[in-house]
Amino acid sequence: MKVQSEVCGAGIPSFLHTLFNFSTTERGGIELAVNVIPSLSNEVYARRLCTQDKLPHRKVGGRYLFTRFELESWMAEGAPIPASAWAEEFRQRDYVSGLEKQVA
Repeated sequence: MKVQSEVCGAGIPSFLHTLFNFSTTERGGIELAVNVIPSLSNEVYARRLCTQDKLPHRKVGGRYLFTRFELESWMAEGAPIPASAWAEEFRQRDYVSGLEKQVA
């Protein structure tokens, strides 16, 4: 089941909007996930975990995208499953706290 995402300013889907807030060194593909999570032995295993919804990610054009901050926070919270539900709640929480910091 695919969920339609809201569209932010400039026509960017909301699930990508938060991704662009990170520098290119803090976001990346499967290679980043393999480097950040010590238990991932190779890229094939990381892809399998993504398809099983066991790793927080975004999928754009057939590529899996990650942020270092989300992966580290996910591990710190005990690697909850399903990862997509955790990521949605985490992104909402992070986005709201970021807005509060901008207003202050």
